[in-house]
Amino acid sequence: MSDSPLAELDLPGITREAWRVLAAAPANPANPLRLPMMATVDAAGRPRSRTVVLREVDVDRGVLEVHTDKRSGKIEDLRFSPHVELCFYTARHRLQIRAPGVAAVHTDGAVVSEAWARLSPPGRSIYQRPAPPASPLDDPDDAVASESLGSRNFVVIRITVESLDWLLLRREGTRRARLGRRGTGWEATWITP
Repeated sequence: MSDSPLAELDLPGITREAWRVLAAAPANPANPLRLPMMATVDAAGRPRSRTVVLREVDVDRGVLEVHTDKRSGKIEDLRFSPHVELCFYTARHRLQIRAPGVAAVHTDGAVVSEAWARLSPPGRSIYQRPAPPASPLDDPDDAVASESLGSRNFVVIRITVESLDWLLLRREGTRRARLGRRGTGWEATWITP
């Protein structure tokens, strides 16, 4: 896809394309949309953002899935407020998609065990470190995984998207649309960039 085809999309086309590009991202590690920024607010009201890995997209339900360590700061933030925003950007297409929503944290059950089963051993090792994320280390090589920890620190976050903000940056004229829920589907409207 090049800038030209995206610029020619009408509102129904933007709706289809927004969900299509998001749904395609988890399967391709080289896809920049697979690594959005996730913004939360901490208990002091300060914004916090960090890169996460988009793991699954349920287009029909409008749900985005990411994983984290249950000892990470974002879990504390989500206890304070479940409201989050994912911001996706691809420089190649100069396309930004913002996805505000409400996060549900899953710490056990089928959701967690199925997601854990899909992870590769290197993917699992991220959650198998004895020390919590952001713990001080004397040497970066000290952050060694221990398989004995299993999945006890692994958490699935499912974000129910409230809307999508599609922004296509172009010299010839930036285009922006907002996609909102309408019944069981989505409806887009043009908005000022």
